[in-house]
Amino acid sequence: MKIEEGKYYRTADGRKVGPMKPSVNDVWPWIVMGEVHYWTHNGVCISGTDASDIVAEWPEYPKLWRDMTPEEKGALLLAHHEGKVIEMTSYIPGTSQLAWNECPSNWRPTDTGIYRIRPEPVRETVVRYYQAGDSVFDTHLITFETVDGEPDCASIKMEKL
Repeated sequence: MKIEEGKYYRTADGRKVGPMKPSVNDVWPWIVMGEVHYWTHNGVCISGTDASDIVAEWPEYPKLWRDMTPEEKGALLLAHHEGKVIEMTSYIPGTSQLAWNECPSNWRPTDTGIYRIRPEPVRETVVRYYQAGDSVFDTHLITFETVDGEPDCASIKMEKL
């Protein structure tokens, strides 16, 4: 991981630190105004314990319905009207995982709801080469698709080179 200016990060003990600012010192290149800690480019805390080491970027959570702009609310309502899938979630502050669930077809937003339009799946093609037996050369080409990072086993293809 590489620390970037203006971003927020989670420490090993679960604290949110940031926004990160470059310091004038190469020994401890990253600081947070008001903090007593300094970090290296890869998140190791120089001025504290291991618990202050940076372990992940702090996730930005989606807004509650009541905190959305009229434009954001309008986009959700229009998408629902057009038949797109609306999803809802809840989260516990300090955690990094959100579990999204499909809203019912008669969905009506509430002030404390967290909603989004279901994103299109991310599809990628993976290409691998294989050396069969004692060969020192590639003997086969293997391709398969992933959907949101998960292999689609039905798409696996292998051809002899």
